[in-house]
Amino acid sequence: MAYQVKKAFKEYEFIGNVVVVDSDQIIYKGSFDKANAEAGVPNNDSTRFLLASLSKPFTAFLY
Repeated sequence: MAYQVKKAFKEYEFIGNVVVVDSDQIIYKGSFDKANAEAGVPNNDSTRFLLASLSKPFTAFLY
């Protein structure tokens, strides 16, 4: 699992956080790149992202 996520980060310049959960167990958790590139602040599990309408299909699917 970790290999595929790290590969996506390198190949596609992925920026963000990933959490994979199965039956309430965290299988993988990782943060990639910077939350603020100018300040050099890294992403972490409490970084907030501006998603706008991009998140609506996911919210609808999960609800």
